Amino acid sequence: MSNVNRIFLIGRLTADPELKTVGQGSALCKFTLAVDRIQKTENAADFIPVVCWNQLAEISSKYLSKGRLVHIGGRIQTRKFQAQDGETKYVTEVIASDMEMLDKGRSDSESNAKTASASEN
Repeated sequence: MSNVNRIFLIGRLTADPELKTVGQGSALCKFTLAVDRIQKTENAADFIPVVCWNQLAEISSKYLSKGRLVHIGGRIQTRKFQAQDGETKYVTEVIASDMEMLDKGRSDSESNAKTASASEN
């Protein structure tokens, strides 16, 4: 049996995406997705960090904004790093490979970019 690491989320962006260039010119875009839990209790949402690379990062930065409803497909990744205070920090995030905008956005011209997918880093 092979192991599978695949996740699908539908949620709203909590803030505008942040785009930057890293390494040898790779585009990196980060945002947080608020995803409602199945149980409908007060404030029942999870806030999940999402990372997009290269072409998907550029598309996400251009067409997504705070409040947009999106479907994200990708994989879960965990990593650790040393904080400035010397403490080891752990991060769990979704590395996106597919993104679909589920509501109206900034302009009508985005209909050509409604669904995007990219190869992962």
